[in-house]
Amino acid sequence: MSNESIVSPTSTNEPPPELTPAQLTRSTAELYARPTPSSSLSDSDTHHGLYAAQRKELDWKYHRIPTKERQLLQDSILSSVLARAHRDCERRRSDGPEESDHSNKPLALFTAGGMGAGKGHTLREMLKDGTIRLPRDFVWVDPDALARELPEREQYLRADAKTASNKLHSEAALLQEILSEVARSKRRSLVVDGSLSDCAWFSKLMKRYGADGYDCEIVFVTAPEEKMLERAQRRAKITGRITNPDALKHSREKSPQCVTQLSTPAHVRRCAKCDLPRRVRLVDNASDDAPSRIVYDSDKDPIWRDRPDDAGVDVKGFVDGRLEQGEDGVVREKADRKAHM
Repeated sequence: MSNESIVSPTSTNEPPPELTPAQLTRSTAELYARPTPSSSLSDSDTHHGLYAAQRKELDWKYHRIPTKERQLLQDSILSSVLARAHRDCERRRSDGPEESDHSNKPLALFTAGGMGAGKGHTLREMLKDGTIRLPRDFVWVDPDALARELPEREQYLRADAKTASNKLHSEAALLQEILSEVARSKRRSLVVDGSLSDCAWFSKLMKRYGADGYDCEIVFVTAPEEKMLERAQRRAKITGRITNPDALKHSREKSPQCVTQLSTPAHVRRCAKCDLPRRVRLVDNASDDAPSRIVYDSDKDPIWRDRPDDAGVDVKGFVDGRLEQGEDGVVREKADRKAHM
């Protein structure tokens, strides 16, 4: 069956088409891509709906352009997410004064860490207890949550739970970008929930936010590899989403490297009009029973703004347990390691 014969629902209230086994081997981004080459169409013929202006700004060499019907479905999903964010904002507004750590600038907070580190859960708990504070108008941009909104998800899970998330990933990533652009156009603060393993892409995104007057921060969450695998297995039983152990290990290795690179002054200064990131926090989430704890906070580091150009935060040093931040904010090798050297 060709793409032309697959018609997407135009809202989340409509049921999806019943996909064939052959169609379920392809991603939703591929199934619902428009067949007409975009070069022969104007922007008004290519991008439709409420968020056409944001779509026009995206990199369509990377993404597939969805059909008009699929764009309308995506708009329905995004509008629902934004409406929930607005309700949450109103609730926070009625609960008390605005929660903000520093300036009146909008904030783009990027989570980082491998799959199963517990990034979303950790950040939510730290927001609840006030350990981390955000402007009350923030939008949570979570590609996994966006993937769960795609109406074909259950069919992919039934067909092959091990590959389902990969089949939904490209479209969820597109939704993530559009939602981020909508938040940026409204100067809303946002949480970008991800592993931060694609350093080039996130560097470009942070520079764009910085140039638009945002403060950018990183919260990196780590846990032992065996604990991350255990959590991924527990999540699979609940959600049906199975995480490839190799992909988990890859994200656990790449994410610290990316955070170190993004926090290197030489890298930061290549962004002509911004100073990124403003703050970096590393969080140990090794236990499911004890609260997470911040093991490094750049706001407490006396040399954070005066490091050599090639010296970023040694994230791997904290992950491996070699480093600690003292009460004075200075980063040192752990005393117990020195004693055994």
